[in-house]
Amino acid sequence: MLEVINIIDFGAVGDGLTDDTKAIQMAIDAVQDKGGGCVLVPSGIFKFSEVNITRPYVEINGFGKLLNGRIIVGNDILPMDLYFKIKNIEIRCDSLVEGTTGIEIQNARIGQVKEVTFRNIDKPLYFRPIASEYYHQSEKIKMEENTFKNCNYCLYVDRPESPTQQYQVGDITFSRNYAFGDIYKKHAHILGVDGLKFDDNVLFFPGHDKRNQTKEQNLYIDYGNFIGISGNQFFEAGYEGIILSRCRNFTISNNRIPWSGQRQPSDAIRITGGDQNGEIYNVGTIAVNQIERSTRHGVSIEGNCGYITVGAGNTMRDIGSSYGYYGETDLNSIEHYAVTCDMTCQFVFVQGNNCPNNSFRLLGGNNVAINNLEAGRVLRNSYYILSLQGTETSAAVGKYDGIDLAQAAPTTINSFSGGFDGKEITCLSYNGNTTFAHGLGSAQFCLKNRVNATLPAHGTITFKFLSSRWYEISRNF
Repeated sequence: MLEVINIIDFGAVGDGLTDDTKAIQMAIDAVQDKGGGCVLVPSGIFKFSEVNITRPYVEINGFGKLLNGRIIVGNDILPMDLYFKIKNIEIRCDSLVEGTTGIEIQNARIGQVKEVTFRNIDKPLYFRPIASEYYHQSEKIKMEENTFKNCNYCLYVDRPESPTQQYQVGDITFSRNYAFGDIYKKHAHILGVDGLKFDDNVLFFPGHDKRNQTKEQNLYIDYGNFIGISGNQFFEAGYEGIILSRCRNFTISNNRIPWSGQRQPSDAIRITGGDQNGEIYNVGTIAVNQIERSTRHGVSIEGNCGYITVGAGNTMRDIGSSYGYYGETDLNSIEHYAVTCDMTCQFVFVQGNNCPNNSFRLLGGNNVAINNLEAGRVLRNSYYILSLQGTETSAAVGKYDGIDLAQAAPTTINSFSGGFDGKEITCLSYNGNTTFAHGLGSAQFCLKNRVNATLPAHGTITFKFLSSRWYEISRNF
């Protein structure tokens, strides 16, 4: 039977004016001295500054409110299995001030924060940065069914400026939490995590009618491994809904992400920076998400990322819409895609997505889009795109079906290598810098009226390879 110790028995008053710090700490110490038990916070408002849980099997529970202070779980020396629980209480401040925290976790392993209400706090759930070489200094912490009101963040995982161990936090769960529409910066800001389950949360920002100028991402992770993001509702981000930077082994699935990028053009989901070593081995899946009216792209993959599957079953509507947008950039002045990856990315596989209002742009090598419903066509079969951005006068096109022409200066292309009878290739000009030269030699171009063709911006031309030459079969200019 769990022994219950009431903070009132140690002199706590609970009138919101008396400093009850000493009484609360004495109750915690009494439970710790007994080898564990429950510290009861009864109805009332208990003003305090800071209390510490440093030994195992302490539970803080009750229906009272703790005012203007913080609970620190763990010590600042060595990691320890604490098996702590903090449940049902409310932790609040008189007003929202930067630098305030509700529960701080350091060197603490195995614990739970459940059904706690946080109000008027900068960083309600805060993992302290510890300059240490210990792996998973804090781990196996479950944060479930908590409520956040008038806070800057919900969850904040910090790290030292020059960490000796990147994975200070691991195997944590953030599930079934609820954030009202008065979270002002990010719902979760995570700097280094090895093992994260982030699921079934409902996370609101202030609505677009408030024109909030501080809200950023719903979820931001820099440097992560083994990440599951599922079943969440990410509403009205100022910037991206989700950013994963330098992350590996991730799954983003079954989330609803409406109206991202209200402050500036932004993606619903952005993957960037490669894996933890900056290499292409992200090994990630993005599937069965509902994305609506993000102001830049639906899914953007950039910065040396790879081994990523987008699909099946993502549904995206009206990417690039101005609905809810109050930023300064003209959305009509930028491009919008359902899924895009840049020239540095490889092995991106896009399949079975429903994006009837937008198309796809996959630059780089070995990237494939197949069987997607997109703007202007029912299905897009295997479509490899080569991008020319310098002053190339020829190109090897054997494995490509399309060429994006964004050459840096006026350039004349004389030939394509890698052709075979029946192969077709379509070229799209972005800036009008490219001219195709009519010629009679092998791998050269047979152009309409035997005249060189300069493509205007957004002009397209399609060639078919027959008997060692490329024959023009269509153009739109």
